[in-house]
Amino acid sequence: MSTLTPPATVAQFESMFTRDFSYGPGIDKVRPVDIQNALNMASGIFNPSLFDSSPIGVAPNLTSEALMAYLNCSAHFLVLSLQAVGGLNKVGAGIYSQGEGTVTGKSVGGVSINFSWPSFVTDSPVLYNFTKTSYGVAYLQILMPRLVGNVGVVAGEVTPGVPPNPGWV
Repeated sequence: MSTLTPPATVAQFESMFTRDFSYGPGIDKVRPVDIQNALNMASGIFNPSLFDSSPIGVAPNLTSEALMAYLNCSAHFLVLSLQAVGGLNKVGAGIYSQGEGTVTGKSVGGVSINFSWPSFVTDSPVLYNFTKTSYGVAYLQILMPRLVGNVGVVAGEVTPGVPPNPGWV
């Protein structure tokens, strides 16, 4: 694959996540190379045919559903990469992003909270990874309705034997 799908730039990433990360040239900031690496990683897992690429919004915030999903997927990979190297300094909330499921239990005395995810997410080695960051969860929110297909049932009778037109088999 020679180009990112959909085409996305570092500038578009920074424009979507203006308050999430501290951008800059030092290793204590999110650098353009970090963002580009995240865009590249997302390109390997993102399926553009699932999303609408019609323009949404007005300039300078013109985007599309596909681009928003792709950038959230990229932000997820950026956070995982930053966390893997120990994070940045304590500026910017993006690196502290953690996905949370549906709250299934709370407690006060020992301070406890329980979360759960649907089994089709937790049973999928690809989808479950996205529950680790809030950006991954945002991506899942856009993705999940597109993974559900419509099914129809037709009543009829099947009799064993030769099909009416053997050429159709």
